[in-house]
Amino acid sequence: MELKKDEHLIFTLEQFEMIEKLVLQNKGATRILLFFIKQKAKHSVIKLSYSEIAEELFMSYESVRVGVKFLQNNGYLEKQDFRCKKETKKPTFNLLKF
Repeated sequence: MELKKDEHLIFTLEQFEMIEKLVLQNKGATRILLFFIKQKAKHSVIKLSYSEIAEELFMSYESVRVGVKFLQNNGYLEKQDFRCKKETKKPTFNLLKF
């Protein structure tokens, strides 16, 4: 899904149904996914720390981590092992289904 800066988000019915399914399972993960899609529309790479995402979405750090893990386990985000990265480095989130 290629979007240019300031372009409206237009979802296919299939994409909307995927998001709808997510809402039923994990509302926090859905908010994070939509946030990532919007970020992807603005920038080619999404590089944010968990605390920055939490701040942007008014969510707790822990629920953001759980939401990201949920999205990775369900194939929406690329699985990455952040444990080996230094705390100062921001993880890069790659969307898989959009």
